[in-house]
Amino acid sequence: MLDRISKARKAAGFDNPAAWKALQGQGVFRGSGAKPGKIAFLFPGQGSQYINMGRLLAEREPAVAQVFKDADAVMTPILGKPLTSFIFADGADPEAMKKAELTLMQTAITQPAMLTMDTALYKLLAEYGFAPDMVMGHSLGEYAALIAAGIMPFAHALEASAARGAEMTKVSMDDNGWMAAVMAPLEVVEATLKEVGGYAVAANINSYNQAVVGGASKAVEQAIQRFEQKGFRAMRIPVSHAFHTRIVAPASAPLRKVLDRLSISSPTLPLVANVTGDIYPTGVEEIKDILELQIASPVQWVKGLETMYREGVRCFVEVGPKRALKGFVDDVLGDKPDVWSILTNHPKNGEIESFNQALCGLFAAGYGVEGRGAGWSGRANCCARRCRRAGRLPVQNEVKKVQPCRNRQWIPITPGSGIGPGVEQASGQPAFRPRPRTAPPIRPQRRAGRLDHHHRHGVGSARRQQAGDGSGQRAAHPARRTVC
Repeated sequence: MLDRISKARKAAGFDNPAAWKALQGQGVFRGSGAKPGKIAFLFPGQGSQYINMGRLLAEREPAVAQVFKDADAVMTPILGKPLTSFIFADGADPEAMKKAELTLMQTAITQPAMLTMDTALYKLLAEYGFAPDMVMGHSLGEYAALIAAGIMPFAHALEASAARGAEMTKVSMDDNGWMAAVMAPLEVVEATLKEVGGYAVAANINSYNQAVVGGASKAVEQAIQRFEQKGFRAMRIPVSHAFHTRIVAPASAPLRKVLDRLSISSPTLPLVANVTGDIYPTGVEEIKDILELQIASPVQWVKGLETMYREGVRCFVEVGPKRALKGFVDDVLGDKPDVWSILTNHPKNGEIESFNQALCGLFAAGYGVEGRGAGWSGRANCCARRCRRAGRLPVQNEVKKVQPCRNRQWIPITPGSGIGPGVEQASGQPAFRPRPRTAPPIRPQRRAGRLDHHHRHGVGSARRQQAGDGSGQRAAHPARRTVC
């Protein structure tokens, strides 16, 4: 923590944008002024799953728990038991965890599980007042984007994703193919694949320096060797089939039959398609055509990100497990000074902590400060709700009209005091209580400068604090609680 504080102070002193971007991975954000543009939600697909994803969030957040409950209701007749029985396992039992990990890797299980987690995080962001202007999903994640765009209800998207996974699993060839991740510039990937004898294509065009190739086993094996000979990293991905290649094309027609009996509507907000990297059509039949083609077509992720930027998107939020899509944004659009990339869930950071960091980053970027995203709607704003969840209780100063949360303050108390919901479950995190009402309220200074957001102990905090040099710069201060 002290190291992060020191780095934040150095970044504030140099006022180096690159330094601040590097600190975002540690939960330190800085922003000022109005939001830079539109906000997009990006939904990850197969490969980002992990055991017990969403479990802690479901225990704390009713919206998340409801999504998992709804998923169990849909998937129990299909799988023979609740979907959550495949996702949640006893973390204290190594054998149970190992068995669960192998089961969750099965495509027919992974796809509905990932769709459920993506949707749960989407619903949770909505609870805190954040909604996208555009959406895009990576491979299976496109079905979560369909939900966010109003094209399919969750239950029908879940059924479609289960059918998609099942039909791809049913494909049985003499050679079901290989897939491999390649860390090389796209031009190198394209040139190397032309040197390979046999069928091998770029199945996922993820960023300027990363792609996934797929095709016939021998051809992909040869491609891996060629990339390594040229000095680039290439590794086989343990999947059952070469997805997004012609090998899994036989699954397309059965999936179309399932889509024909499900509820599909025109989108209510722009959605970018994997197949084209451009905006989805609005006609129902055209939407079905895209989804039918998607199984065996390359994922045009780079084109999709470029389309979103062209359409005015400046904040990209990965709404799902881990950080693969954030990494692709950083690679493709990282040279743009006005672009923000934010993750919402990572097991290494902790589910609660990483989601809090996402809220912190969104506020710093300007999306929770004014207008849409302030998260009021007749209840406490999102900052106050999040703090109560973590045992941090805001002082509710008199507010005569709806406005961004500002007059809030917290001071530390010792855990176990029993004050406020969540204090006993703080898991070693510092709990908070209101400052005594005899103390005068702290008012934020209204001088021009930076609004810095700093994440500490799983809850985002922001403070406007004048720098000691009198420059008007404001930096994150770890020892003082939020005045937002």
